[in-house]
Amino acid sequence: MRKEVGVYLSVGALVVLGIFIAYLLNVSLTGFAVLQQQSQSDFDQGTYSNALYNGSAVVLSPNQTSGTYTSKVFDATSSVTWNNLTWQSSQPASTSISFEVRVCSSANCSDGTFAIANTNNLNLTGQYFQYRASFSGYSTFDNNTNITAYTSPSLSSASLDYSVVQVPIVTSATVSEPSGTKTSDVGVPITFSASGSADIQCSYSVQDASGADMLTNTTIACNVNSTTFDLGAGEGSYTFNLYVVGSSGFVHKTSSFSVDIGITTPEKPEEPVIEENASIVQIPVTTTQTPTPTAQLTAPEIQVTSINPGKSQLVKWTVQNTGTLPVSACMLKTQGDFAPWVSTSEDSVNLNAGDSHEFALTILVPENTVENPYSLGASVECAETAVAKSFSLSVIKKKLDLNVTSVERTRASRVRAVYSLYELNGVDQDVVLSFSLLDSNNNEVSNASENRSIDANDSQEFGVNLPINVSLNQTLVGNFTLKVDFNSNISTNTLRQSVVLGEPVGGFLGGFAIFEGLGTGGSILVIVVVLALGAIFFVARRMRKINKQ
Repeated sequence: MRKEVGVYLSVGALVVLGIFIAYLLNVSLTGFAVLQQQSQSDFDQGTYSNALYNGSAVVLSPNQTSGTYTSKVFDATSSVTWNNLTWQSSQPASTSISFEVRVCSSANCSDGTFAIANTNNLNLTGQYFQYRASFSGYSTFDNNTNITAYTSPSLSSASLDYSVVQVPIVTSATVSEPSGTKTSDVGVPITFSASGSADIQCSYSVQDASGADMLTNTTIACNVNSTTFDLGAGEGSYTFNLYVVGSSGFVHKTSSFSVDIGITTPEKPEEPVIEENASIVQIPVTTTQTPTPTAQLTAPEIQVTSINPGKSQLVKWTVQNTGTLPVSACMLKTQGDFAPWVSTSEDSVNLNAGDSHEFALTILVPENTVENPYSLGASVECAETAVAKSFSLSVIKKKLDLNVTSVERTRASRVRAVYSLYELNGVDQDVVLSFSLLDSNNNEVSNASENRSIDANDSQEFGVNLPINVSLNQTLVGNFTLKVDFNSNISTNTLRQSVVLGEPVGGFLGGFAIFEGLGTGGSILVIVVVLALGAIFFVARRMRKINKQ
């Protein structure tokens, strides 16, 4: 009996060891929230077109060889990362079901555009999600019976999972005073706002036109918002510097002002007494030209990378009203022979002077498009004025592709990036990858390199750790860019992806130093380990009781 107990204990130890190995290899647990469609009441919340629910699955309507089913709009109640769309279906030979998806910011999904996506790795962010399934069947005519038989694929269930997007606290600040010209260097006003983590601290300094410090490192309460200071440096031009620092990051804001003590309100001159028979001298009056109000839009060049045939790309384009008049009914439009490739779904917007708006274009390159550069154009046309830009789109067949699945701060001393490689050229490739984490000023804060091999027409998921200098803990939160160079002997590629990093999340076990940096997935693994050990203890105790009997 003791031998049997030893066997149970050995098996349990192997289970615990396997769980810890899975953690060390960063096998992550994602998508804890799942939305499902399994019954007719679930599917009936969507829309059928030449399709119906036959009691067990969605199929093509009678006498139809093609049709679509559009799901309801799934609401995650907040912005999330949509991970995977999985389904169960039956697809007889020569039939198929294909999926398109879209994420939206409006409840009816009117601001989203359906596009083909990797349903096993969606990596899309938004509050609302919707998919469209396209059914393709066929018909067969029997000459003996004069009956046409129709064969249809069927969709019996669909599941969608997502992960909550963590929004970090970021330090921000604005300064509206001092500005303009002041008539005194005493009681100069300060008006500002600052926000961020609970430990933010505010200070300011003042420099003259030569850069010399007039006031240095003067502390000010971040919640005061409005106060004054005495400069005592006389007339001149000055720069006011506001510094806000905390665990949520560092912000530096400036404001320019001048002091002219000699400015006084002119007194009204006495009217001259004109003596009788005195000659009258006419004094010319100089008039000041008032600037003519203008309506003007400005926009940067449209930046588009290469796209594979049959793939889509979302492009964002910011347009600003740089005139002095507001503009109204501004609409995004496309031009050129290939304008049908570009879709927009935004309503018109109004822009006050100085305001800007980010417009979104979805570019979908048709299948079988020849590899070439193509010229396209886009414009924003308002009732008062317009701005237009042309851009070149390179359609190329990729030989190697990479998709970053997640980037998160798993420990105080590292950032973990999970990515997938896709071999698209039908040959084995050895890939050299270089990862760089860049801050908002495009400065490198971390890097890592590794070599990977991928078989022909295969895809694999990998992970890489980017080490972090612990001394940067106070500022390594907020918006960053992950740059990945991935090159093989037949392909050279670069990917840049915006990421948001927060403080390391340790779950409810994060208070213990030994569990530092575990994260939510790590905490769950620890719980599983504890349960496994409990089960081993129970089995061992049970076997001892049986042995005594």
